[in-house]
Amino acid sequence: MCRGQAMRELGLAKIRGPLPVGLRLDHWQLHLLLGVDLRGERAQGPPASAPPVTWQVPGQLPLFSARPDFTRFDRARHTNLDNPTLIHALAVLEEICQTRGWSRYLRKEIVRALKVLLSGQAPGDIVLFSGVVQVDKLGHNVSRTAEVLHELGLLHDDRADTLGDWLERRVRQLASGIADDVRAWTHELRHGSPRRQPRKEGTVRTYVMAAHPVLLTWSATRTTLREITSDDAHTALSGMTGSHRRRTAVALRSLFRFCKRTHRIFRDPTVRLSGGPSNPSLPVPLPDQLLAEAARRATTPAARLVLALTAIHAARPTTLRHLLLDDVDLANRKITINGHTRLLDELTAHLIAEHLTHRRDRWPHTLNPHLFLSEQSGHDQKPMTEWWFNKQLRGLGITINQIRMDRQLEEASHTDPTHSISAQSSASVKPQLSGTPTRPDTY
Repeated sequence: MCRGQAMRELGLAKIRGPLPVGLRLDHWQLHLLLGVDLRGERAQGPPASAPPVTWQVPGQLPLFSARPDFTRFDRARHTNLDNPTLIHALAVLEEICQTRGWSRYLRKEIVRALKVLLSGQAPGDIVLFSGVVQVDKLGHNVSRTAEVLHELGLLHDDRADTLGDWLERRVRQLASGIADDVRAWTHELRHGSPRRQPRKEGTVRTYVMAAHPVLLTWSATRTTLREITSDDAHTALSGMTGSHRRRTAVALRSLFRFCKRTHRIFRDPTVRLSGGPSNPSLPVPLPDQLLAEAARRATTPAARLVLALTAIHAARPTTLRHLLLDDVDLANRKITINGHTRLLDELTAHLIAEHLTHRRDRWPHTLNPHLFLSEQSGHDQKPMTEWWFNKQLRGLGITINQIRMDRQLEEASHTDPTHSISAQSSASVKPQLSGTPTRPDTY
């Protein structure tokens, strides 16, 4: 049988003498017994039509936990359009696309990703986020696919808690009694309580980084926070100045107020703890070269409009984030900034019209009501982040807020109360945005 199978596979009518070099009978035996070809060669003849692959037979309990490798997904062999979970997911995707205004290109990416993830889905199975990440190697969208799976209740976020690991590494360095109190404090900061909202991740990190050196020093001679006195708290801040002292004082007050509120200590040693005198430095005008370079870097309609609203109308970054389309009235040349309606100058009106045209062409189906959009916010209804507004100024040493303060300083330097908005705008920014070769001190 082995020689007959060998002749059939090699395409020979007869094999005379010894078998050809490299031909192994044990492979043919395994092929006959198990129906597999260990050489990795395709059998001749038309391929058999195998049923669609399902990772688990419905109703069958899994023998062990195994994570599928979706990067080896074969669209021709593994796609199962009859899977009930996939059919339901595609229907939900259509509703989400209509509700959130997702483009047809994004929809196609998510459809391909769902076919990869759900073609072999059995009832009751869930999809791990680590599995969703694998579709990125296949060229599919990860974040929006995860949103659809979350809407379906099929997603389990198995990503590592990086902030929790970071906190635990620092808490372990403290004395056991102090570590218990700090661990409970950070838990409330992260997750909140019935009377307190959770803090942002950046705030939690700032608090812990500010208080950790002091707590580490106390851990060498103390075992619990009950042993800390008011003199200890003031001594810990005696060698600090400026913002470092203020951040440490705020973090320690937050820690001991939490311990007092939860009856972990008897007295709060930071009741009269001061962060030091507040001596804010007065703002100074920005050099014209920096403002001109900031204007030259504004190469997109959105970037030019952000700079104009900041340098001409002194809009804050937070206000720009939450600026809505309804706040702009181009027909009457008006804009509402932070609840105050003001007239638009010629340059700002032109930049707004340019930005709205670009916004309509780039995100024609978006339902986001905000004026400024990005690749991410164009597919949901969230506002932009302040990081986006300052990214074009990287390397200059200035921020959008400093440009706003420079605009206010320029306005304060004019004694004429009837000075128009155009005359008050920055002399170094406006010519660059308008594209006219005007002198820096004229408009």
